[in-house]
Amino acid sequence: MSVVIPWGTPAVAITRAIGSALSQDLRPQAVFVLANNRVSHALLTETAQQYANQPVRFLYVPGCRNANVARNLGTALAKTPYVAYLDADDWWCPAHLRSSLSILARDNADLIYSGMTVHHPNARIEQRVAGDWHPYGSMEAYCLNYQAAPTPSLLVRTDTALDIMWDVSLCRHQDYDFKARFARSYKTTFKQDITVHVDWEQPRRHRHHDDCFRVLKDWRPRIGQKLYQRHYVNLCRTARRSRDPVLLRVAPMCITYWFAIKLRGLRNKLLPPSRMQH
Repeated sequence: MSVVIPWGTPAVAITRAIGSALSQDLRPQAVFVLANNRVSHALLTETAQQYANQPVRFLYVPGCRNANVARNLGTALAKTPYVAYLDADDWWCPAHLRSSLSILARDNADLIYSGMTVHHPNARIEQRVAGDWHPYGSMEAYCLNYQAAPTPSLLVRTDTALDIMWDVSLCRHQDYDFKARFARSYKTTFKQDITVHVDWEQPRRHRHHDDCFRVLKDWRPRIGQKLYQRHYVNLCRTARRSRDPVLLRVAPMCITYWFAIKLRGLRNKLLPPSRMQH
């Protein structure tokens, strides 16, 4: 088992993530920490010295545009049958790898995902349980219905991860994209036990909405018009809150879809089910 941790924010306490990987009941054979040029050489060296006698390998990747570059490189470096992904600001319970691998083997699957404990600002904690994506019709629809399957929950057969690869052109929705393409080609499973902690304690300002709209456009034939319009409008809302300039380009279509959703909801309220079927 190998663990891949991209590190792109110097302020993140990476030692928590590394410590949770090394404290696993099923101890990983290798932990790859891949830092981009926002992390200084001095900080990287200082952190690496803390793990001199541990199976942790630190790599400086100055051309690392986003976490996907680091994930692909870490996966390529892994010499183990399985790889697990962890983000620098998140952490695992000690049984995470063991329980995930057990269910993956039981179900003869290639990827497993699970839910998460979300740590919000003001010490608010929320648990999101994962479910089966098949009742939604596709992994795309599962993701756009905001069901749990965070990147730090993913444990994957290394050869299949190398076949799918993370899309390095995406800075947002890259996890949606990876899981959707994976589910089209390989078998996935999930676990309901929550062994992943996700840190959302810092104020979240969403960026890179262009990437989100691009993924959504590619998915349009797979998800249907209603889900497409709903997510389009939701992306417009976060773009407005984040003051993302992309809103100027998408606003006209957003208004059109917003009215379509409202009219559809009004029609559903006014017309009896028998009338709506005709």
